[in-house]
Amino acid sequence: MFGYVLKDLKISSRNPATAFFFALPVLETVIVSFTIANFEVLRASTLLVSTFMGGIFVLLMPLALLSAEGTGLEYTKTLPLNVNSIITSKALISTLTYIPVPLVLFVMAFLKSLSSPLTIFIPFFVILAIASASIFEIQLFLSSVTKGKIAALIHDLKKLIVGVTTLLIPLAAYAVVFLISFSHVFAVLAMGGAATSEMALAVYLLRRNKNWV
Repeated sequence: MFGYVLKDLKISSRNPATAFFFALPVLETVIVSFTIANFEVLRASTLLVSTFMGGIFVLLMPLALLSAEGTGLEYTKTLPLNVNSIITSKALISTLTYIPVPLVLFVMAFLKSLSSPLTIFIPFFVILAIASASIFEIQLFLSSVTKGKIAALIHDLKKLIVGVTTLLIPLAAYAVVFLISFSHVFAVLAMGGAATSEMALAVYLLRRNKNWV
């Protein structure tokens, strides 16, 4: 796993287009930080929008990593390598690029008043959604590759739509439950339940995968 992560990072560093995606979440975090600095109270809606915008950039990373590897995937298929190593490696890199977003928002939470102390959990639950979305995107890509449909995969929006939907579900769960109950406690629990369920589904899909030999 460690070797495959290093391989992905080396390939990405040689590809300017892919390397640019690593900077996008950080750039978005800087923009959000300057925006939040003007608010006296850090509300749940601000955290929801900030985490969603940061997540959108990150969801481009799995597809960018696969695109950078390109025809190397055909060579990888000939190796005695577990397909989960490929998926987990790229999902791990994608999730790590999102980490600056919740960290900055966490720091800002100490500098600003919160509409509810529980809202600080919002960006951290989104980490689970990002990891799940990355796994879903890569799984769809690799399942299509095994069917010989490489040519049109890079520009296939279906993978990105699945990722965005996965990201939106926990955020929507928070918003809907809060609008119904006006309780941040119930809203956070609903969001956590949705994000955890997505991760459970992602782990289930990984366990169903077979080895590529």
